[in-house]
Amino acid sequence: MPERVVLIENPWAFERAIEAGLAKRHALIATFGYGLSKSGDAYGKQLQNLLTGNWSALIQLRRNSEVAEMSELLTHPRIEFWGDFDLEAFRIYRSLLKRIPQFVLSSLYGPLHSLHQAGKGHEYHQITGKEGQAPLGANEFADLPEIRQLAELCAKCGLDQECLSLQEIAAHSESEYQFPC
Repeated sequence: MPERVVLIENPWAFERAIEAGLAKRHALIATFGYGLSKSGDAYGKQLQNLLTGNWSALIQLRRNSEVAEMSELLTHPRIEFWGDFDLEAFRIYRSLLKRIPQFVLSSLYGPLHSLHQAGKGHEYHQITGKEGQAPLGANEFADLPEIRQLAELCAKCGLDQECLSLQEIAAHSESEYQFPC
């Protein structure tokens, strides 16, 4: 049984997590952007809908035959999300949290938060592929005050998860994410 299950927003970051050694102790699942959806406007709804119990509709591709079935992985007591430091990633997290009560943000958000605070982010613009992100709503994330705080930080600009080095991924993958005060 893996120590944790980590849902990773995109396949390139998934590959980097494997390269950094995370797969030795954790089960990693690439969610392909908006929660395994086929269109960019689904905002995690496809994966969320599948989590209602229709496990057979998921197609699992395994690199290691010892990895558990998806239905077992998605009921693991420790499931984390590692995505970009942007509004849509937090929307995907909120969407999936409704179906996975033990869902938490990965500690990899720690270095992303630090880099973002240091001005390493980018605006939501066509050149960054982020132009379709809806602005932060006035009451959005009101039910999740800690996520609201993070969303406010990235209301004008985000940061891609791919900016982390292999060393940062390896070093921060074992701890708990601590929300900023």
